Amino acid sequence: MPEADAKRLRLLRKLESVLGAEEAETLMTYLPPVDWSQLATNDHVDQRIDALRSDLRAELADTRAELRAEITDTRSQIRLEIARWGRLHVYTTLGAVVATGALAFAAAGLS
Repeated sequence: MPEADAKRLRLLRKLESVLGAEEAETLMTYLPPVDWSQLATNDHVDQRIDALRSDLRAELADTRAELRAEITDTRSQIRLEIARWGRLHVYTTLGAVVATGALAFAAAGLS
């Protein structure tokens, strides 16, 4: 049995002899099972919360920067793809117009 548990048990037995079993048990339930120096105070919790907030803000800033970079890259890729498809459309349409014109001249020459 750990030393802290042994001390708590001795305290419980002493309290039972002084207060009675029920009152001793009630009192022991309100005592922390650890050393008082290990308990967190509101200041400790506030410091941890502030540190966590700072960490989260830094992570969010990094995530935002990464997202902005990804969005910029995606926009560039979309613009390049649109330009490529635009050129392809122009060349295809121009080819169709030239072919139609050649067919028209050929048909006119046959008549």
